[in-house]
Amino acid sequence: MNRTKIEWTDMSWNPVTGCLHDCEYCYARAISSRFKR
Repeated sequence: MNRTKIEWTDMSWNPVTGCLHDCEYCYARAISSRFKR
């Protein structure tokens, strides 16, 4: 779980960790490269 700045909650959890398909309109790659750690 991670701390969040969402006003109605303190923590968030996203169980999605990868992608199995090469979807043409998928936003996951763009988000991933934008928010690299």
